[in-house]
Amino acid sequence: MLIIKFLAPEISGSCTFVNSTKNSLTFTWNSSTSAKEYRLVGDGVDETNDVNTITAENLQPGTRYTFTVWAVGQSPKLTSNNITCVNSTGIWGHSLLSNSILNALHYLLNTQNMEIL
Repeated sequence: MLIIKFLAPEISGSCTFVNSTKNSLTFTWNSSTSAKEYRLVGDGVDETNDVNTITAENLQPGTRYTFTVWAVGQSPKLTSNNITCVNSTGIWGHSLLSNSILNALHYLLNTQNMEIL
C-alpha cells in the first residue's frame, strides 16, 4: 500500500499593498515554496494566480476592501493559514495620495464621531 500525504503550504508575513486605481487593487506577499497557486477571496472577488501577486479588478471607486489570501498546495482541498489584505480603491484614479486621504477620512469618521454634511 502506498500512502501519499500532501502537506498544506504555509503563507507567512503580511500582505503588502502595491498599487491602486479607481477600480482595482494590487497586493503581494511572501511566496511559499510548496504553493501551487494563491487565492485571493473577499467582497465578491475570487482570483487565483500562480505567483505571489494578485490584482482584484472591477471594484467600486472610493471603497474599502478586505481580502483573504491562501496558498494552495498540490491537493486543491488543502490550504495553508491565511493572511488579510485591506485597502481602498482611489476616488480619482491611480493615486496613493487619494488612498491616504480616504484612509484619513475613514479614521476621522469612525473615531471622532464626525459626519459628512
